[in-house]
Amino acid sequence: MLHRRPLALLLPLTLLSLAACTSPCRELSQRVCECRDTRIEREACAQNAGNNEGRLEPSSEQQDLCEQKLDTCPDPAANGGKDRVALCDELERSVDRKVACGLTAAGPDAGTP
Repeated sequence: MLHRRPLALLLPLTLLSLAACTSPCRELSQRVCECRDTRIEREACAQNAGNNEGRLEPSSEQQDLCEQKLDTCPDPAANGGKDRVALCDELERSVDRKVACGLTAAGPDAGTP
């Protein structure tokens, strides 16, 4: 029975190390996925984001851009998800918030001379 204890202690550490390996683009995708209506939709969105990241392999420049967006895009899951609905509503309605989260490249005046 004593040999199981070290394994039980290693599992949480392993999960934490895997969480630390999440790329900036994956983390940004997960923030956006948090705005899906149901838990099932959020999980499917996160799975799809992971599949796409593995398939598309974002470049270091793209990862750097995602890192910048993480600084400006709020995390709906923060604070136990307490502000999730308000942040997701804002993300849905605000062009500035969409730009901050990388969902659009620029505001409504983009491309206007």
